Amino acid sequence: MNRIFLLFLGMISLSGFLGCSGNPYTIPVQYVEGTITVDSEPMQGVNVTFIPKGIEKGEGELATGVTDSHGKYRLTSANGPAQKGALVSEYHVTMRKIESTRQGSGEIPLDESGKVDPSQMSRGAGMVRMVVKQLLPIEYKDINTTPFSATVQKGKNKFDFDLKTNP
Repeated sequence: MNRIFLLFLGMISLSGFLGCSGNPYTIPVQYVEGTITVDSEPMQGVNVTFIPKGIEKGEGELATGVTDSHGKYRLTSANGPAQKGALVSEYHVTMRKIESTRQGSGEIPLDESGKVDPSQMSRGAGMVRMVVKQLLPIEYKDINTTPFSATVQKGKNKFDFDLKTNP
């Protein structure tokens, strides 16, 4: 009888362990997708951010996405599963696309004898710097100046935005 009891207890413990592992993503996100175009043309690499209108009061949660080669994005909530959406809420929508380029060779200038040439170093030779350029109008990236907003509702949501290079 002790063996049956121990076997029964073991099975209950195992089923409790397996059944209660839980889903780490428990926030109720709603599916959100859309397309970003610039002057009616799809643009790849645009960072789309949905910022809850109550964020300054600590309400809501950011949701972000990046456009693919067809300008399509799917949102991921900060604490939700990847590409599954955003919380039901009203949002400011910001967008940015940056391009970074490297300037400078990174090579240390040497004189004829193979030693570091201090006169060249003082002019910044050997330095590498990254130059970052915003490719969309600046007003689209700021919560206070973006003309875009969205209201995520329960169920599937689709928000398309057509940005203008000269708004």
